[in-house]
Amino acid sequence: MLHAMLRAAAGNKQRFIDIFGAPEFAYSLRLLSSTYAGECIRVRRSSDNAEQDIGFLVGVLDESALTAFVGANDGRVTTWYDQSGNVNNATETIASYQPLIVISGTVYKESGLPAVRYAGSSMDGMTTGVTGLSTKTVISVVNTNGGAAGRRILTAYNGTSAVGDQFLCDRYNNDIRLFDGGLAISKSAPSGRSIVILHRNSSEIGIRYNGSAATTGTTPNASTSTTLKLFEEGGSNVDESPLSLSESIVYSTDISGDAAAINLDVNDFYGVY
Repeated sequence: MLHAMLRAAAGNKQRFIDIFGAPEFAYSLRLLSSTYAGECIRVRRSSDNAEQDIGFLVGVLDESALTAFVGANDGRVTTWYDQSGNVNNATETIASYQPLIVISGTVYKESGLPAVRYAGSSMDGMTTGVTGLSTKTVISVVNTNGGAAGRRILTAYNGTSAVGDQFLCDRYNNDIRLFDGGLAISKSAPSGRSIVILHRNSSEIGIRYNGSAATTGTTPNASTSTTLKLFEEGGSNVDESPLSLSESIVYSTDISGDAAAINLDVNDFYGVY
């Protein structure tokens, strides 16, 4: 992953938001904007439940500050700070549902880079403050870990209505699926790490996976306007969530026409495919 480390060290380079514009929210363990001066995540350590903000060091999560705070314990993410400037921070107040970033003193990583790991059997989901209704572009870097059960990447499912009537993206068997207002489309994808790009506009919804062409369907009349959540909204199956999430960015416009450039930027950093 030398290429990723070299890009992270380029302190004066243009970053994702500089190139593609400001989204509704932007969560990442890398710095996404040259003007963002805030923290990356807020972490709770298991030894005494103390919490501390952790920032960036040369464009990536400050692992030294993180491990100095957590020590030999577990560290769980209570807040994932929004780098868009909209303060749509992702939060989880229930301690047992908070995803892991440090496990027994070791920062959790995917291919050498930090990632936020799902852990728990009934995860409530990190609330974003952004709804699933209307035009959207969603960019996610995830490891769905295969398996037959659904692993939810991003969802506005409220846990009571029919799943298909609401906005929900998950992995099921060998497919990435998108549910939106009664319509479901899917795209075949192998297990493991992936860059998933979803779009929704007035005429279609679509899925792209690791640089592939879009699989599309006609936009339904409406989907339920429920707050988007990362990971799982509140199911009872431990498999209903991705194994890990490195980045989640949502736009209120359809920028899927830039999918090739988006994939280039994201994959150049993460080296997914």
